[in-house]
Amino acid sequence: MLNSICRFWFRTNFSSTGVVSPFYGKLCPLQLKLFSSAARPSWSFAKRDSFSANYLMKTWGLSREKAFSAAKHLNIESTEKPDSVIAFLKNHGFTTEQIRNMVRRFPYIIVSDPEKTLFPKIEFFLSLGISDIEVAKIFMAAPGIFKRSLEKHIIPSYSYIKSLFDSNGLNIVSMKKLARILCCDLQHHLLPNVEVLREAGVPDKKVIFLVGYQPRVFMVDEKRFRKTVEELKKMGFSPSVWRFVLALQVRRSMSKSMWEKKVGSVAMRERASLLHVGVRG
Repeated sequence: MLNSICRFWFRTNFSSTGVVSPFYGKLCPLQLKLFSSAARPSWSFAKRDSFSANYLMKTWGLSREKAFSAAKHLNIESTEKPDSVIAFLKNHGFTTEQIRNMVRRFPYIIVSDPEKTLFPKIEFFLSLGISDIEVAKIFMAAPGIFKRSLEKHIIPSYSYIKSLFDSNGLNIVSMKKLARILCCDLQHHLLPNVEVLREAGVPDKKVIFLVGYQPRVFMVDEKRFRKTVEELKKMGFSPSVWRFVLALQVRRSMSKSMWEKKVGSVAMRERASLLHVGVRG
């Protein structure tokens, strides 16, 4: 096979008169590249990705699509590194099922450095007086916390949330519920969106309720969040009452089209009710 290709290349690049073909300059580098060692890394990368994907599928039950997608960003050449991560997590109170749950949602955890990346974050939550079991629940609820910087993100976010509760004489309700908001961008999401609610006239206790029980509400950029708040105000929801808080939760939990469909349905029921009352009257 190789000899045939070489003969074809020679005939292509040399005419019968012995003059070099004009295609020589274009084809020669290509031919050389095909047979050079420079082409080998792509094969090794494919082999590595295949190993990573198979490992994720067989060991942790990821779908083929998700496994190969994650494999592009992982560098698993053997099970040695993942095994050390698993052993570390189990030693810190994580069950096999919890680890499986985290890996399925956040595959990158199995190539993390246990001592440099995982331990400092676990240690921080333990220092707050939270038990091993509860710490495991926090990370299972939001394994993406492991990816966040402890000094630049987790500690500042926690300090800000705690100050919100402390200033109103309240205790943090549940760190498990707050886990997702610790993955939220403090400077671009939580801080500005809390201020949007305050500017709109939402009382602090209602803001804290949202932070403590519905942190997902804040996980959007300020522009979109402000637009949602203004939309609810135009619909007649007063920011000072609980109905506004509930409406904000519902609005943030669904797409615009679904929201409009729901609002239209409610409006139709109200009109039908008024017509019914009018007929009876």
